Amino acid sequence: MATLMEGFELCPLSNENDLLGITEDNKQDSRVIVTNRRGVTIYKVSHQKPLHSWSTKASLSFTCPVVLNHTTLEYIAVQNHKKDLFLLHHCFLRISDISEEYLVKCLQLYLSIKEDGPFDAVMDQIKINEMIKKLPVLLSECPIHPCKAFYINQILLCPCNDVFIVDYLRKLTVEQSMIFLEYLHFLLMKTPVCRKKPTKFPAFERTVEWICMILDAQFTQLLIFPDARDLLLQLHETVADKMVFFKELGSVELLLNQLKQRTELPSTQRKKDDTTLYRIEILKLKI
Repeated sequence: MATLMEGFELCPLSNENDLLGITEDNKQDSRVIVTNRRGVTIYKVSHQKPLHSWSTKASLSFTCPVVLNHTTLEYIAVQNHKKDLFLLHHCFLRISDISEEYLVKCLQLYLSIKEDGPFDAVMDQIKINEMIKKLPVLLSECPIHPCKAFYINQILLCPCNDVFIVDYLRKLTVEQSMIFLEYLHFLLMKTPVCRKKPTKFPAFERTVEWICMILDAQFTQLLIFPDARDLLLQLHETVADKMVFFKELGSVELLLNQLKQRTELPSTQRKKDDTTLYRIEILKLKI
């Protein structure tokens, strides 16, 4: 009958989501391969100490556990290159109907990439610099990298079902949710309520929809996460200011409706005989 040995700590991890897997290395020495997104470490279980390790370049990351080919005694790894971001960019340009599951997976990828990651390497390829120059004021205070904001905007502009996507948004870590919510808060403050021409930034209504979805999906995590308190308070203040603004618009609409009912507004289509004539009308307002 098999028995379980007492557990022990093999190696520390800064983030459990970085761990991709543990695979067998050499049966004779009882060695295992521990793979995270940025590097690989070989441990000897009996000694509980690392024997060898290596890391990837700044523009690369592992996507699955590293394994040993026992025939050739070579290590086999699969890595993501910076060109994958360029490929995803073109997928969003050519595919309009992307499922909610893969939208969130792409969002996780963008949020997990560090600010000093491969974004700068692909900015020239997709001509993001030209798009950023058109909106210098908006992006000057952006809390994330402008290139990361560009990629996230592609996701925000994609159509999705809010009922289905909430379940997938729950898979985001608290840290990723904080970064995403902070950027949405930035858009809520800077995006105009009405705009005449479409831009690479989501509309005001779309930003509000995404804020509702991420708060619904991560409500419990944000509630117990201490670092989220300040961001939630700032978001509440911004929403309160917007509510006051819309309340004032409602008052203006009421006054305009009264003017429309009591006044005969001039017609936009004039008769041919009236093209050379004009008239002055006096409007009396009772307060």
